[in-house]
Amino acid sequence: AQRRADPALLVTLGTRLLRLPYPRILYFSKDRMALTAHCEQGHTLSWRETLDALMKRLPEGFFLQTHKSYIVSLRHVREFRWAEDQLILDDDTVLPLSRRREAALKEALTASAVGDKGGR
Repeated sequence: AQRRADPALLVTLGTRLLRLPYPRILYFSKDRMALTAHCEQGHTLSWRETLDALMKRLPEGFFLQTHKSYIVSLRHVREFRWAEDQLILDDDTVLPLSRRREAALKEALTASAVGDKGGR
């Protein structure tokens, strides 16, 4: 039986092309030199790319930039604490939330919850 591959982000590292299946990505972080994908089971992968360029490559409605340095997978957001400007992910990671992106996050989480129907 052939297994259908999950849709994935393609990342080029030197002479290698790597697939990062979207459902396994928790979030992306950006520091001065690198963009890092943080995936399930603590796996990470870093490369050079801007958050803006990455957002253009990600499927609409599944990822949201929540801060100048973070893009999160909406499917992995477990809790939104607006009083503390924080997001809590499935793996208990706590990420900052920019106040100016709060409304977009509320809207995106509401839309994804309506479309989710309880499944994953």
